[in-house]
Amino acid sequence: MAFQSLICRAAFRKCRDVIRLDRFRPRNGRFGFCKPVFRVLNFSLASGYVVTFSEDSNEEQEVKDKITIAEPKEFSNTFQLQQASNSAVDSSTSVLSTSFRTFQCAHQEYVTLLESAITVLLTALEVSSAMCEHLGLEEHLSELQSEIFTQKALISDSLFVYEESTKLLNLAANISFLVGNETSSGLASTHLHNVQLEVSLN
Repeated sequence: MAFQSLICRAAFRKCRDVIRLDRFRPRNGRFGFCKPVFRVLNFSLASGYVVTFSEDSNEEQEVKDKITIAEPKEFSNTFQLQQASNSAVDSSTSVLSTSFRTFQCAHQEYVTLLESAITVLLTALEVSSAMCEHLGLEEHLSELQSEIFTQKALISDSLFVYEESTKLLNLAANISFLVGNETSSGLASTHLHNVQLEVSLN
């Protein structure tokens, strides 16, 4: 409380000194009507605009509503372009990552089908034709062949989406660099390179 009182007195003296500056005083007795204005300002500055402190600043207060964040009235075009390019890089990275996972899923399923078909062929070679018919190996192999063709089409589609996603991220990285977001552009290029390297290994 002593500290709060000290702050109030210091603020009052500062405000009083500001009000009493010569440049605010009417000269030659003119503008006598300004005196009430000075009194109002003195009272307002001394009582209404003094910083007060909570008795317990560490006490947690329950948050009931969202706060209103003060924002500048205008943002520069450069700032807006940089923010937009950051969003473009983030969304393009997400699209590429998702399309890559889709390609991986389709490719893994294709490999599994091929392994199953090879197992059926090896089994058919080891047994007689009568046993193949009894086990239904020929029918099973025909089903696997149909699924393999379908899966190859899915791989082709997912690979096309992946390639378009790489173009999208590359464009976003270039734009981000042009508007001054070198860090964001560099991260996008690195991510693109790593994904392309992993695809080439599959």
